[in-house]
Amino acid sequence: MTPARPNMRYFFYGTLLDAEVRAWILGRRAASIPARLAAYRRVYLRGRVYPVAVPARAASVAGLLVDGLDRAAAARLRDFESDEYVEAVRPVTLATGAVPGARVFLAGRCARPTDRAWDIETWQRLHKAAFARRLRAPIALSRPC
Repeated sequence: MTPARPNMRYFFYGTLLDAEVRAWILGRRAASIPARLAAYRRVYLRGRVYPVAVPARAASVAGLLVDGLDRAAAARLRDFESDEYVEAVRPVTLATGAVPGARVFLAGRCARPTDRAWDIETWQRLHKAAFARRLRAPIALSRPC
């Protein structure tokens, strides 16, 4: 008997909103659906060009739901994220009203969030090129606290 392949669902709200970055990290193109994460807001991490989602009662974060990821893709995601993040399961809202549980990387013990809102368009314009060079370099992306 062959073990069942996991079908993991993730919510992305930062640099993984960019289709190219998502494909680099996941190892393939993956279909996505617009979704929202309630009771969080997206802000810059101190000294970084990428965001973190932090609790905020009256806010929500727009992002993408990607379903059907396997263990290899999930492992690449965990390698991509640093100690600044912790993986958790949270409900997200789709346009259809469905609220599936999705894995999301939230502020972890090493995160130092700012109050400054982050957006993908600014990141793509100002930081994507340098980020892409780092992704292609043979160095680890994870940083210790």
